[in-house]
Amino acid sequence: MEIPGLASIFFGPLARLLRLRREQRKPHHTRRARPAIQFQPLEPRVLLSADLIGTVQWDPGAAALFPDADAEAAVLVQNIGDRSAKSVKVSVYASADEVLDASDVLLGTDHTRGKLRPGAAQEVRVDLDFDEDLRPGEYQLLALVDSRDKVRESDESNNLALGPVFDFGWIFGDLPGCEGSDTLTFRDADGTKVTLRLDGPGVGELTWDGSGWDLQLTGTDGRSELSILTNRGGDGRFAIDDIHVAGSLDALFAPKTDLTGILAIDGRLDRGLVIGSATDAIIAVPSIGASKDHWHDRWSGHDRGHGRHDRHGDRDSGVTGIAVLGNLENSQILVGANLGADGQPGGEGDDADQFGSGRLGNLLIAGSMLSSAVRVGQDPVDGIFDNGDDVLEYGSIRSITIVGEMSDDSRVVAAGLPRYAFVDRHFVKTAVDPRFIDELGDEVAPGVTIDQAAGQADPTNESPIEFTVLFSEEVFGFGAEDIDFSGSTVGGELVASVMGSGASYTVSVSGMTSSGLVVASIGAGAAADAAGNLSEASTSSDNTVTLSVGADNDAPVAGDDAFSTAEDVARLITAAELL
Repeated sequence: MEIPGLASIFFGPLARLLRLRREQRKPHHTRRARPAIQFQPLEPRVLLSADLIGTVQWDPGAAALFPDADAEAAVLVQNIGDRSAKSVKVSVYASADEVLDASDVLLGTDHTRGKLRPGAAQEVRVDLDFDEDLRPGEYQLLALVDSRDKVRESDESNNLALGPVFDFGWIFGDLPGCEGSDTLTFRDADGTKVTLRLDGPGVGELTWDGSGWDLQLTGTDGRSELSILTNRGGDGRFAIDDIHVAGSLDALFAPKTDLTGILAIDGRLDRGLVIGSATDAIIAVPSIGASKDHWHDRWSGHDRGHGRHDRHGDRDSGVTGIAVLGNLENSQILVGANLGADGQPGGEGDDADQFGSGRLGNLLIAGSMLSSAVRVGQDPVDGIFDNGDDVLEYGSIRSITIVGEMSDDSRVVAAGLPRYAFVDRHFVKTAVDPRFIDELGDEVAPGVTIDQAAGQADPTNESPIEFTVLFSEEVFGFGAEDIDFSGSTVGGELVASVMGSGASYTVSVSGMTSSGLVVASIGAGAAADAAGNLSEASTSSDNTVTLSVGADNDAPVAGDDAFSTAEDVARLITAAELL
């Protein structure tokens, strides 16, 4: 039996519920619009970052600093940012131009302790290490804060702080605050290790003048000894321009030092000096020798370039005068000379030169003596030597040894000379050798002529061709090498041989291979007289001979058409010259 409406009564609400759930599960095709997100531009800065600056607090004092000097600089580090910084490194430099770059020398580093909070400051004390890496000169102290660049900062451009300007010198010797004598050790341009040492009173300072090294010693006396030694690296030698000792000195020992300027000692030099070589130099000292005990007729060697030591442990360089272990070239040694307060030739007032008597002791030149002079007690009066007004005061040389050659234009001048000098492996008598002068007065240079020898045919087809050389006085040192053939037109290599002595010589010339002119002359300085005056250049009335190779040398015959006139003879000579 079906009851109408019963299904709707029971299932109607259920159906509506199911429809409602199906509608809820359907996707929505329209949504509510969300508001757009807007970004505001940030300011160009780092938020919450430190900002570090420094201030140098250091007084270098008026005196120049020197290697190994004790010094400390304080750097005040401030954090002007808004974030803490931890362990900030501070580096201190010496700068020659106020700009931090690779050429600046690092003197020391340190760092802050703990956290450096915003607005806080902390003093960092940096030990400054001055050594030979810093060359002599004027510098400015620079401090770089956060030198490792580890701290994040809002401004990285304000980390460099400028300190005071200071002078730095290479100073050694009896330094304040240093026990005993201090040394200076460095490497020169080619890597040679150089050590300067001053024993006894005094201070030495080495400076660079832009072209060479200069050394100044002050406060020295007869107990002071200067040594300049080289060891390892480079060429093993040290070149120095000027050395000025404003006082006395016991000895100077520099066996591998090459002097190229002025070595001036204002006071007495007790034992003497050893130098490696001297070129274009002047060595000036008032006198050498303090007491009789200091003079020994010997030259002692040195132990591997470091000298030898006596039984008391003191250095003894074995110096008893002046020793040049290499060449003395274009240089002068002046004993009895004081070059004044500036240590340079010339000058006025305190800088004026003074000359007087002196003694040298032993003179040793282990190389050659070339165009140089050793003058003991010679006063030039007007500052110019050998111009006729010189005065020879008392002066003496005990012994003279020149191992190499001694050029003809070199001179050793002293009122007291040894009887013999050892020159180029031979003993020479100083009384007859014009290179050794013990009295002044004759300042006249010898004159010389060179002309065709008497009986020499001109023109000629024979060899040798002879010339006669006549000096105005007896001379020494004239030889074949002094004949000049530069005006000749003949072919071949002309060779001269010289016979004679004193004032008269005969020159024979050979080696001609073709016709032409043989012209002989003599340059200035070819010989010297007993007073050491060099000869003048030659003069001549007829120093030319015509050579006709292969021609008959018979005289012209009268009536021969080929030689009828003087003009014909001249044409023949001209033709011969062209052969």
